Amino acid sequence: MKSCPTCNRTYSDDTITFCLVDGSILSASYDPGATQNYPYPQNTEPPPTRTSNPSSNVTDTIPSLASQPFISGAERNPPSETKSQKRGLIFGVIIVLVLTAGLIIGLGWNT
Repeated sequence: MKSCPTCNRTYSDDTITFCLVDGSILSASYDPGATQNYPYPQNTEPPPTRTSNPSSNVTDTIPSLASQPFISGAERNPPSETKSQKRGLIFGVIIVLVLTAGLIIGLGWNT
């Protein structure tokens, strides 16, 4: 059952969303049985944090990157990989250009 907050009329049809008299948006009437009461209080505390190995030592940690030597980008990527990437990019651009030209020619002949 819905009611109009302006004129206080009630409507039993739940499909109506606006008051037929003044056009206000209908609100659902208060139903105290709609909410469910739990017989016991809910626990809202987060569970305690546990470690997987409480007896771990500091020596088991991962070493810092600062102790490792610096490797430049050219040393990480061999020149053969960058050349193959450039070839793939050029090949992709050529395919796009050929398809675009074919589309333009095809549309030109249809008119």
